[in-house]
Amino acid sequence: MAINTKTNWINILHFYQPPTIERETLRSAAAESYVPLLNFLKENPNCRLTININSCLVYLLKENGYEQWIKELALLLNSGQLELMDTAAFHPVLPLLKEAEIYKQIKINQKMNQELLRPNNRPRGFWLPECAYSKKVAEIIKSCGYHWIVLDEISATGREQSIDPEILYEIARVGLKVIFRNRKISRSFVPDTMLKLLTDQQLPATVVTATDGELYGHRHKDFELTLKKIIVNQQIKTQTVSEYLQTLAAKQPCDPVDSNWDADENELRRGLPYFLWYNPQNKIQMLLWKLADRAYDLVEKREGQEDYWWARLHLERGLSSCTFWWLSGKDFRLFAPPAWKPDEVEKGANELIRAIRSLAIDKKTKIKAEKLYFKIKRNLWLKHWKKYA
Repeated sequence: MAINTKTNWINILHFYQPPTIERETLRSAAAESYVPLLNFLKENPNCRLTININSCLVYLLKENGYEQWIKELALLLNSGQLELMDTAAFHPVLPLLKEAEIYKQIKINQKMNQELLRPNNRPRGFWLPECAYSKKVAEIIKSCGYHWIVLDEISATGREQSIDPEILYEIARVGLKVIFRNRKISRSFVPDTMLKLLTDQQLPATVVTATDGELYGHRHKDFELTLKKIIVNQQIKTQTVSEYLQTLAAKQPCDPVDSNWDADENELRRGLPYFLWYNPQNKIQMLLWKLADRAYDLVEKREGQEDYWWARLHLERGLSSCTFWWLSGKDFRLFAPPAWKPDEVEKGANELIRAIRSLAIDKKTKIKAEKLYFKIKRNLWLKHWKKYA
């Protein structure tokens, strides 16, 4: 690989915590990641990032005393140092939702972030929770006025292969531009990998990474101050996605496959693009989706009624991706422990049944839902004590 005099680093950070998060965990994430990272950005104005933050997290931070942090984030957004992407308010897996709900989640996020972050310009990019993609969702996002999305490299063809970051990709017959993240680098502590590649003279001319924002400080302690070393290095130039897109001349149509940023080739070959959240062989997960669908149908029939607002809020919290993710049991081996936490699943299930309990509907319907709910809880904990404990 040729030695580059300058590398453009497009670093995309996704900030999210489940709406059912405990206060202590939220404060830990804020103390270890959100606050230090914001301070780092203020101290290093040449560090340019593209970020998205679900409005449910912004609201949680506001409720827990981080109003000043929100104001400072808004200042960085409006200064141009940071670029904001829109997303879905409560972090659901959009391809698994009904079309009407996808639109609602987008509109709620727009409204809440406009009120709290007050961006000068409407975001042009849209972040898919879990980078979970489908053509239907792409069409909806395009119809909402967005210009680009971010996907993992595996989404391009269903195979783990490098995608040329010097090409501007656009979804055929949709017109939505796609930025593909470098999967290998994004699955590490990115500054460490960048520094190693730079030292070995193997750093490409353009690097696109997309990770959880909590990687910085909350999930990884940067004791060597590697991020600082990368940012002050004269061979590295950081760009927002919009700035990066302006540099691309070569264009190419693409037709991404249904996928997500944690998908593997085997799951995609088996027709399970959202395996972590929807696996037909996972009986408890299917029962949970049955409860979610029932809650959605019952709640939406009450729109305009006095009981709708509270029921709707419980529904939105229950549809968060974490409700289903922690039930998958997928073993990430070197990357992370198995995706199994019955307590987190139970939090989401509690929200779904509370949505139904909040409705002024007949007792027979409620009792039927309660039986389904208790079946989920019983099977969940039996499986936990038999297999995971």
